Amino acid sequence: MDHGHACFTARRNGVLVQVAWLAFDHAWIDYLGVELPLEANEAYAYDLYTRPDERGRQLYRAQVSEMFRFFSSDDQRAHYFPGKGERRGQSWRLLVACHLEDRMWLLFTRLGARPVAIVGCVGVGARRWCWRRRPPRMESLLAHARAPIRRSGEGRHDH
Repeated sequence: MDHGHACFTARRNGVLVQVAWLAFDHAWIDYLGVELPLEANEAYAYDLYTRPDERGRQLYRAQVSEMFRFFSSDDQRAHYFPGKGERRGQSWRLLVACHLEDRMWLLFTRLGARPVAIVGCVGVGARRWCWRRRPPRMESLLAHARAPIRRSGEGRHDH
């Protein structure tokens, strides 16, 4: 919270069971090793975690709903979103980075989210190349999600 980030939590019987952090100015995507500048009306959700014994109980649905309720207030948006204080009633977007093979992105599609970009990075030594492209149609992404995950080296036959 030192950097203007917000933390949303879920508790059951007073015990912390889930957390999600939101960044508002820029976001660091750890597994890509890149920083993502955010637009003035965007928040980036990161470090989402649910205790293993609480998974599968649709806690994120309630938590994301609470995030949108919280930011439905003009005063909250003016406080957290840079440059938005003078624009009452302005909407905002929640961004989440998900690895396609992790399948966490499916959770967000069930909440009504849709992919806006596919970002990739490769690097050799100190050199790094990143790209961003439009995602394929949802049907293609869902078909990919239903397919079994191939691990590196599976299916190769060295003779």
